[in-house]
Amino acid sequence: MTAMILLNILAQSGLDDANKFNGYLILGYGVMWAVVFFYVLVLANRQRNVREEVHLLRQLLEEDEDSEK
Repeated sequence: MTAMILLNILAQSGLDDANKFNGYLILGYGVMWAVVFFYVLVLANRQRNVREEVHLLRQLLEEDEDSEK
């Protein structure tokens, strides 16, 4: 979505060659931030899954210890 907006801005701007670089620079930053945002979401999801698994393993361990007594 961000990339399409930036590409549209670049397409509409009738600037000379020196200023076209600025558009690509902005596009690059936009893509970079989109990738970083996606990566942070993936890491947060993995962390949540690991916490759930640790909680489940603790429950199973407690149940196993209770059954041995």
